Amino acid sequence: MFDYIKAFEMKLGVFKRDVDSERFRYFPNLKKYINDLTKDDKTDCQCLQKLFVNIIESTVEQFSTRFARFRELEETAKFIKFPDSIKLDELNLQKFSWIDMDDFEMQLIEFQTSSIWRQKFVELRADLESIEKDQLEK
Repeated sequence: MFDYIKAFEMKLGVFKRDVDSERFRYFPNLKKYINDLTKDDKTDCQCLQKLFVNIIESTVEQFSTRFARFRELEETAKFIKFPDSIKLDELNLQKFSWIDMDDFEMQLIEFQTSSIWRQKFVELRADLESIEKDQLEK
């Protein structure tokens, strides 16, 4: 799910550049409106453009604030899907104080070096991607 949020944030950056550059590829109605303005109304155009940029920047800021905790735990969340390839030092396990880290580290090494378990997770990821693809096609 966090992938969708990150993708949307990146799209917001594209939208901002689009408005800043006055191309309006993603805002065809705004482009039409601006093109229909007379020369006397160009001040309105600049105000409208600034308004759009401010809205986009505000949305980026809101997303950044609201999903800051997700960013902190992003690598740890990846561990659920990629336990066979994630490095222990990339995990933010502060919230998991109940885990015996020494034991966990040794078990993780054994798990990650097991060809059987690595293959199981490759197959599991393929199944999950297939399920997600099927759901998106519906």
